[in-house]
Order: sequence, then C-alpha cells, then structure tokens
Amino acid sequence: MGRAILVVSIIVLCSFIFVLLQLWQRAPAGVVPAPAGGAPVLEMRDDGSVYAVSLRLKRLEERLMEAEKRAVDLEQSLTSARTERDELKGQVNRLEGEVSRLQRRLEEASPQSVLPPANAPTEVTPPTEPPVTPTLPGPMPPTTPTPGQ
Repeated sequence: MGRAILVVSIIVLCSFIFVLLQLWQRAPAGVVPAPAGGAPVLEMRDDGSVYAVSLRLKRLEERLMEAEKRAVDLEQSLTSARTERDELKGQVNRLEGEVSRLQRRLEEASPQSVLPPANAPTEVTPPTEPPVTPTLPGPMPPTTPTPGQ
C-alpha cells in the first residue's frame, strides 16, 4: 500500500508540473496579443482632427537628420576655409618679405638719384606778368543817326 501511495503522489506531482508548464507557455485569455507592427498612436488636435504621432515623429527624425547633415557640411567648409586662410596668410607674409627686400635693394642701388614720384607736384615758378602794351584808342565806329535828331 505504501508503494501505491508513492506512485500516485509522483503521478499527481507530474501532472501539476505539466499544467504549470502549459499555463506558463500560453498567454492568458484576457490579454489580446499586440500586432507585429503596433497600432498607431493617434493624437487629437485642437481643431478636432486626428493625427498619427508616428508620422510626426518620422518628420521630426527626417528634419533632425537633415540638420545634422548640414552641420557636418558646414563644419567641413569651415575647416577648408581655415586652411585656405592659413595658406593665404603665408603667401601674404612671403610677399611682404619680398617687397621689403626689393625696397632695401632699390635704396641701396641708387641712394643719390632720388627721383620724385611720378604723381608728385612739380615745382612751378611764379608766372611773370606779361609786358603791358599800351592800347591806343582806335577809330570810333560810325554812329547811325537816330530819327528825331
């Protein structure tokens, strides 16, 4: 008899384990499984219209991606502008050095023959007054008689 109680106890224990395993694998009957894509979340607007939030999120994500792309492009153009500025600064420094070298060379070559610049005003001697020639009165023009004389 002891043996029969042991066998029945093992069978009951196995059936409890089987039932619990089945309940654990299967979802409860009251919960509806969610669709694979998910239901769209709707938003009520002030004017009474209904709008899908997922569409709004998608547009905001697209705007964010465009803004990030613009930021990267602007950063690249800023970097290229800085390198170009540095190159031009180097060229200006080289040209300034060359100009100062040429000016020194010019001063060393001809210090005594300093010519005034081409656009400098030339010294003008005051004009002498032309000789005054006396004007003699010439013949008088004929007068026409007026009526009544």
